[in-house]
Amino acid sequence: MLVLAACQPSGQGSSEAVASAAAPPPAASAAASEPASPWDAAAARGVAFRAVGNEPGWYVEVGRGATAALHATLDYGDRKVEVPQAVALDGDAFGYHGTATDGRRVVLRLRHEACSDGMSDRAYVISAVLDVGDTTYRGCGMFLGD
Repeated sequence: MLVLAACQPSGQGSSEAVASAAAPPPAASAAASEPASPWDAAAARGVAFRAVGNEPGWYVEVGRGATAALHATLDYGDRKVEVPQAVALDGDAFGYHGTATDGRRVVLRLRHEACSDGMSDRAYVISAVLDVGDTTYRGCGMFLGD
């Protein structure tokens, strides 16, 4: 700080002036220290739908568009599944399906009904069943704002 203070014009060389100029405003500092929720972060990335489940912990995110990308993190983060082009299920079914980059069939079935993830007090309006190959994951989710 002494080097920076020496470069300041006369009368502004105190370490207090340099420190206050370098420090972010208190409100910005407080906001930066509070992490965004995973739901807010997903919405900011353009995710259209997100679901979570427990035992084992997992989540899935689906992007926007007719052939949206579907990304799932499964088994407490040990496995990741990428479906580059998931499409809407046909007929009366509600959800998405596609083929993962590793060749496994992935189907995400959604149902409008009250749902609880069993770990939080959050109430959801959509139940989700994610089939990845022969493994089924159950949880809850919601569509994220536009």
